[in-house]
Amino acid sequence: DTAPPLQHLRLAEQRKTSARSLPQPLIEFLGRGGACRLQQVCECSKRAARAAMPQKQKKKGGKSKGKGKTTRETTNDDAPPPSGLPLKTLIAAALVAGAATLFSTTRSCGAPRVVEEGDLRYLVNNGGVIGVQRIGAPEQAVFRGWVVQRTASSLRDKARNALVVGLGGGSVAQYWRNTSLSVHAVEIDGRVAKLAETHFGVTRGTTMVQDGLKFIRKRADDVRRKRGPPYDLLNIDVIDAGDPWGSATWRFLGKSALSASKKALTPQQGLLVFTIVLGSLSDQRSRQYLKVATQRLGAVFPRVRAYRDSPLSEPGATNVVFFASDGGLDDETGINADERAAAAELSGAEPGSEDWVAAMHKSWEVARCDAGTCALLANVSDTFAPDGSAAAPPDKGYSAMVASQLR
Repeated sequence: DTAPPLQHLRLAEQRKTSARSLPQPLIEFLGRGGACRLQQVCECSKRAARAAMPQKQKKKGGKSKGKGKTTRETTNDDAPPPSGLPLKTLIAAALVAGAATLFSTTRSCGAPRVVEEGDLRYLVNNGGVIGVQRIGAPEQAVFRGWVVQRTASSLRDKARNALVVGLGGGSVAQYWRNTSLSVHAVEIDGRVAKLAETHFGVTRGTTMVQDGLKFIRKRADDVRRKRGPPYDLLNIDVIDAGDPWGSATWRFLGKSALSASKKALTPQQGLLVFTIVLGSLSDQRSRQYLKVATQRLGAVFPRVRAYRDSPLSEPGATNVVFFASDGGLDDETGINADERAAAAELSGAEPGSEDWVAAMHKSWEVARCDAGTCALLANVSDTFAPDGSAAAPPDKGYSAMVASQLR
């Protein structure tokens, strides 16, 4: 799912500086010729920095370091005015240059940053949105995928604790904390964790900055040695927006990684929630990727369900959320879309709302496994066996295609 389009950008500085406090020269720069769009934030900051830097003048007859070459002489045409730049101009240029650095804490275009548009606040990283909240109602899940992930706690009403790997803006972690679950969160990028705390209300001091897979393996070993409790819920959402099918996703789908995830969960009733991104299911490559992910999860967990975060009839890239467990997945009511729509209507849920997504998502099922038999799109006549070593399909630009659809 994608966030609403950004028409104008307002940048919230990471160091507790609001969008309104950005120096006016930068605001004016961003406003000239139309606003920058989300994917242009990085380029805008580069242009701002370049515009702010006075051109260096080389001394007549000077030597460049280490090369012994004489630089060209300045002429009357390109020499600076005798009086130099006006003080006001220098101050304005310095403000713009300083403000441009507020876009990120590093020089990398992919560095995380906060963007505000209307009543929405976005956490942007590597060309994509990894967190978003309504400024006036931060508890709401703006993306449907997070609503589907959140429903895991309703499948395990006796759950006491949870682990979230891939914090993003903290939508799932904070929601589960508000249901009285004890939640640990792991985020590999300390800058993301800091922004989530500063701008998205994530409880301070609750996020561990480290590699998520290493943490899972360590917890699995601790559980085995009885040095720590298992988790009742484990949510893995580690999609790289710039490369949705890169190593960030595949490394967690390896057999040993999934086995460690299972060992870190409560026996029988522990529930793994795993999110991937797929292009349109009319694309053969999307179905191949979906099948491999299903095979790998089904090789470790006897019961697997996978749901899109939007109706099957909707085209384009969407999140697909897997639920995997040794125990039940509470799907005895079936996946009939008409019946679910009627039930949602009776409940008063408005189409598109969180309650509506929670009520409808099981009718958006795209894969399942039960006791060694898997199927896609609930097509029980076309089944296949789980396979923990199922090879990844050849990419051939698939990941880039999905990334472009997400933007």
